[in-house]
Amino acid sequence: MNYMVLPHQLLPNLQSMERTLSSPSRIDQLAMALFMERGHWYRHIRRMRNTYRKKNEKMLKLIHAHLGSLVQIEGEGAGLHIELTVNRSCSAEKLKDLALAKGVRVYSSQQDEIPNNKKPKIYLGFGSITITNMEIGIQLLKAAWIR
Repeated sequence: MNYMVLPHQLLPNLQSMERTLSSPSRIDQLAMALFMERGHWYRHIRRMRNTYRKKNEKMLKLIHAHLGSLVQIEGEGAGLHIELTVNRSCSAEKLKDLALAKGVRVYSSQQDEIPNNKKPKIYLGFGSITITNMEIGIQLLKAAWIR
């Protein structure tokens, strides 16, 4: 009941995980079909979109309020994360470490090297975090990144 799109070089790794490739049981498939036929899936999707939209809006407000000119928001309307360019003259890895030292996990760019004249990019995920913890996390990031 799912699929993956992977680079060709990862195929041998996936094939070694037999359970990942096995099909779900017929009971699971029928239960999901019934769940969808009765409209529960679409109601769930609408509810989740609304929840994540509100979280996104709250995260943006918190970033503006607490981090201000320290960051520029680059990607704000898609997915369950926000992309920030941080106005600091250090690496994304350093920012990530400073955040982790305060108990906040952020993500750096997947690019191996960013040119020296570019500011570091950090990604803040908000999918599984509560509004209360979101506010605490942004305040901790401020404490970690502002000296």
